[in-house]
Amino acid sequence: MKSKKLFFIFCALFACTTAIKAQDVIVLQNGDEIQSIVQEIGLNEVKYKKYENPNGPVYSILKTDVFMIKYQNGLKDVFSSLNIECAENVEKSDLWSLLYSKKISDKEMLHFLKENDKTQQFYQNFHSACVKGRGSAVRMGIGGAIALVGDGLFVYGLSNEQKVYIGVGIGISILGTITVAGNIQPLIDAGRQKAHIKYNFAKQYFNNKHTQEQIPVQLDFGVTQNGIGLILKF
Repeated sequence: MKSKKLFFIFCALFACTTAIKAQDVIVLQNGDEIQSIVQEIGLNEVKYKKYENPNGPVYSILKTDVFMIKYQNGLKDVFSSLNIECAENVEKSDLWSLLYSKKISDKEMLHFLKENDKTQQFYQNFHSACVKGRGSAVRMGIGGAIALVGDGLFVYGLSNEQKVYIGVGIGISILGTITVAGNIQPLIDAGRQKAHIKYNFAKQYFNNKHTQEQIPVQLDFGVTQNGIGLILKF
């Protein structure tokens, strides 16, 4: 009989502990936290219920006011742009997530490093990596355009039986292809360099305890803001 009571008590304690942890935490830009049950994440708003009143009304908050959501299962969504105020008010482990967020642009990262890097060494190295990456991307774009011109001349030569255009088109197309291929590896190297600079900065300035993880670099072909092109993911 006593063993049954102990079993039910244990089950009740386990249920209470699980219920306590089963909450989502909305971290605002100013560092404040809202204990909540997230209902919906829309284009402009985050809708939630207060954790202490799960049967109550649904509240909404602008996504621009939200830095991050920490879900009850341990996952996180980072919405914020990188800024000084946010970095000063969040936990170091959360800053780590922010530094690696794909939503953080190189421009925002440069601004952050310029304001927070005391030695400016990380800032200078990151700036150099950005210049290297942009240069490679521009050369790849030029190479792609040259290759398209060559293909056009080649097709024109075939359709009009003009051997000169065929030969010139092949030569120009090969030149453009070589230009693109020659800049793929430098673009990947620049991406890796930026990722490692983020890691080393977080480790030195924020005493981050995480071990370095291998950061995969992928070069995909897809739709960008400027049209169809190559997308570097790291």
